[in-house]
Amino acid sequence: MEEIINRLNDIKITEGSKETYNESAGKMVNLCADITKQFLSSDDEKRQQMSEQLVTFGLINSINGILSNKNINVTIDDKRVVCEMIAELAKFEIWRLPLSCSNLFSAIVPVLSSDDYGAIKQACRAIGNICYDNDTGRRSFTKVDGINSLVSLMKTLIDSSGSIDGDCSTGGSKLDEVLSLVTSCLFNVINTFDHGHDIALSAGLLPILLKILHNKGNTFEETSLSATFVLQTLPESEVGRKYLTRHKNLTELINLITINRDEDILSALLDTLLVISEEDSVKISLIAQGLPTKLISMLIEENLSKPIEKLILSVISSCILEGLFQHDEKIFFIIYSLLKCCFSIYLIKIYTRFMYGCTV
Repeated sequence: MEEIINRLNDIKITEGSKETYNESAGKMVNLCADITKQFLSSDDEKRQQMSEQLVTFGLINSINGILSNKNINVTIDDKRVVCEMIAELAKFEIWRLPLSCSNLFSAIVPVLSSDDYGAIKQACRAIGNICYDNDTGRRSFTKVDGINSLVSLMKTLIDSSGSIDGDCSTGGSKLDEVLSLVTSCLFNVINTFDHGHDIALSAGLLPILLKILHNKGNTFEETSLSATFVLQTLPESEVGRKYLTRHKNLTELINLITINRDEDILSALLDTLLVISEEDSVKISLIAQGLPTKLISMLIEENLSKPIEKLILSVISSCILEGLFQHDEKIFFIIYSLLKCCFSIYLIKIYTRFMYGCTV
């Protein structure tokens, strides 16, 4: 560690020729790579000690000096190396506020529009780790149009799904791996950040999420889980509920429930509908689109887990109560169907116990 501190002290971005600037930049990039190696090979206690020393000796100022100096030729690969180091540093809370500056994000955001997927992955890791539970970082990222850049990148990756091929270290497609990182990064940026919801939804986030979930198990195996996390954050804001409760989007969510049997996705979709159905007008709309009847059919026909069954019954109950209050004639058919469903399930349990002697 002493050697790294000495090297950091020796790197000074001072006035001089272009060659001098670039020489200093090269040394800084090499130092970033070595810091990353030390972090990856150390335990958490050692990393914390290293962090305190590097903050004290001005690592962040040196990084900003390199990335923001127009006289320095910083390549996309240089930025990949720097972003990887930042991503590792920002796993520790001590770094997040110091790294939450617009100048740093201004240098990182252009990486998102590059065609270097290795650099994009490290940039997303850096952004996501800085913005984790950090509204200061989120506001700085927003100032440099960062959220729009992430949503635009998600759309670009989906549109180019036919041209991004090959296997990754995880065994999935390269598209899925990169898109999963981008989506996870966006989650860290907008989670509990209402202004971020507004920007992302205005940029077209919701159709992208729905498309990812429609393609689950086909193209977007890893990304689908990240997409459900993002989807579940949206009802937390007024603008998120506004978008989700539009007729077209409600229809899409209902369709996803009827075709999807992945438990994580189904749970997220049902939970989202349960939250937005707290509004009476949404309950009425869900009844009109036949959601309770479809859910009852799922209870009868599908072998669902107990948590999913509980969520389904919660959604149905929410709709039924509002329908009774509104004297909606459809509700009586729904209640009849639900009672019939419960009776059918009861008979199946009795038959199973009689035939196999097992507890139910």
